[in-house]
Amino acid sequence: MKKLSKMKKALIMLVAVAIVGAIVFAIAQSSFDSPSGVRVTVSEVTKQNITSSISTSGDVGSLNTKTYFSPVNATINTFEPKVGEIVKAGTLLVSFDTAMLERDNQKADLNRSSIANGNQATLDQTSQANASITTAKSRANSLSSEITNIENSIHSLTLQINERSTGLQAERSREINPELTRLNGLLTQVTTAIQLLDPVADVTEINELETNRERYQTEINNLQQSVATVGDPELANWQAQLEALQAQLATASAEYQAAKGAADGAVPATVSNAARAQMRDTLNLAELESATIEELLQRGRDGIKAEFDGIIVSTSAVQGAPASQGMSLFEVADNRNVIVDVTVSKYDYDKLQLGQKATIEMSNKTYNGSIHSINRVAQVNATGAPVIQATVKIDNPDDDIFFGVEAKVQIQLGERKDAFVVNRAAINTNKDGDFVYVIKDGKVEIVTVQTGFSTSELIQVESGLVLGDQVIIELPSGVEVGDAVIADTFDADKE
Repeated sequence: MKKLSKMKKALIMLVAVAIVGAIVFAIAQSSFDSPSGVRVTVSEVTKQNITSSISTSGDVGSLNTKTYFSPVNATINTFEPKVGEIVKAGTLLVSFDTAMLERDNQKADLNRSSIANGNQATLDQTSQANASITTAKSRANSLSSEITNIENSIHSLTLQINERSTGLQAERSREINPELTRLNGLLTQVTTAIQLLDPVADVTEINELETNRERYQTEINNLQQSVATVGDPELANWQAQLEALQAQLATASAEYQAAKGAADGAVPATVSNAARAQMRDTLNLAELESATIEELLQRGRDGIKAEFDGIIVSTSAVQGAPASQGMSLFEVADNRNVIVDVTVSKYDYDKLQLGQKATIEMSNKTYNGSIHSINRVAQVNATGAPVIQATVKIDNPDDDIFFGVEAKVQIQLGERKDAFVVNRAAINTNKDGDFVYVIKDGKVEIVTVQTGFSTSELIQVESGLVLGDQVIIELPSGVEVGDAVIADTFDADKE
């Protein structure tokens, strides 16, 4: 048994030695057959179409927001805005009670009219006074001649009237003389009879005689009066002419005295330049105030209408409350000029250009858009990294858009067809520009390149390389230009 055990151990040792020898031989043979050099990962230059884009996100907002302010001091009659509601351009959103504005406008009009009329009255009075002074002397001379003519006419007409009146009275006296003689006789008889009666015993008879005597006397007086007031159309006409001439004489005399006084001692009336300037300024202020109040009244009557389609984003007033001029009432965001405010990292901002196309996703809908603006000042995000802010404008907004929500944005940087590309990790940079390490005849060489368009993985090489060149992605430590290396093709899937 012991002898058999020893034989097994010897056999095992022999097999182990053989295996080790085989392994050593295999390693030696492998080293003898393989080329020398360090293994490096390479990316071959290929030709393909590449498309580049940036994925980001941001909040949806409006390119055009407007805060509406009260144009007048008035009570809000109706107030329609409600936060979140869509409004259409031209919709009346706020109306005002204009009663106070109506009164203010009427008062301003009256004030302006009063000042204008007062100024004109002052100027008219001055003009009239100066005109009176200018014509006073000639007027006085003219009136003097006129007075003389009137006086001559009065004298001539008076003679005619007296002559006509005397003739008519004489004729009338001849006509009434018989009757007058009869009445005087009766009057004498009655008077004599009264004197013969007893004042006590004959009272009744005396009273009757007294009545008759009064009647006779009245008739006598009337007849005598008819002589003095004899009626004649021609005489009446002359008398009317005389009265008219006398009135003309009185008027002319008064005008003459006034004209003579103006000519002899009146001082010309003037309005100084300063007074005229003050009158003009006062009227201008009144007109300006009137125009302003009238404009405010019209604004109050018009109310406030939406200037564009949009969404009410805030309100600060209620129906029935007083509104002061300039008071904020509500804010509207234009939902036909919709934007998304996005941020781009410091590695991608240089690729942004105005007008670049973009797709925007929100609320399970996709919209088209383009870069509208790029902020030229970097901001710091929550992690402390610098970022660039940009605005993407949506080309086809609709009523399904909500402000304030987050949207995903894909910015299309562009496309290059049939471009020579390599893995962008293979590009190195120094003070002279971009360069790469390539394998030529199994050794490392350095090549200066001109790069262009890039994606997240690939970069276009515009010059310096040709199709099929093997570009070292990362040169191992210790390996230098001219060293022999062995190429391993880069496999993106394994990375």
